Amino acid sequence: MTTSKIWVAEGTVKTFKDSGGDVAFTLTALANNAGRVSAQLDLGAAPRPVLHRLSVSAGFAAALAYGAMLHVYIIGSDGTTHDGEVLGTADAAVTALSKFNNATPVGSVVADGQTDNDRQNKSFIVPIYHRYVQVGLWNSMGQAFEAVGTYASYVTLISLSPDIQAAA
Repeated sequence: MTTSKIWVAEGTVKTFKDSGGDVAFTLTALANNAGRVSAQLDLGAAPRPVLHRLSVSAGFAAALAYGAMLHVYIIGSDGTTHDGEVLGTADAAVTALSKFNNATPVGSVVADGQTDNDRQNKSFIVPIYHRYVQVGLWNSMGQAFEAVGTYASYVTLISLSPDIQAAA
């Protein structure tokens, strides 16, 4: 008996970082108990993929306590109305965690190491139904993000589409 298979086709990687990426997201030296929202990314007109892999790679200036968290959010927009408290469409500081109250929580990066410059990496599979999207981070890791380019923090977003292979 032959069977069909469903694979995944990955789209183009979009990078959110201080400079040299697709979307501005100033994470250098982001303080503990502070947040940041990226500039807005246009995912294109419909139809477009719904599922995405959002990956966070964060470097810290000093050792982290096990279990400390970096909270990750998505802020969607149709171009007029934004989820959550609108902070604009540009890369900007976020002064209170409550600013993310109505943003979509994606999950948390949980500290798993205590070494200085220990990179914390975590990927999430997230549905995104909006045309425009921003990424928000709230740093509760107990330390500031690294300020040195070698340990620069960044976020990537890549669309995931089903690729159905017919039975032979």
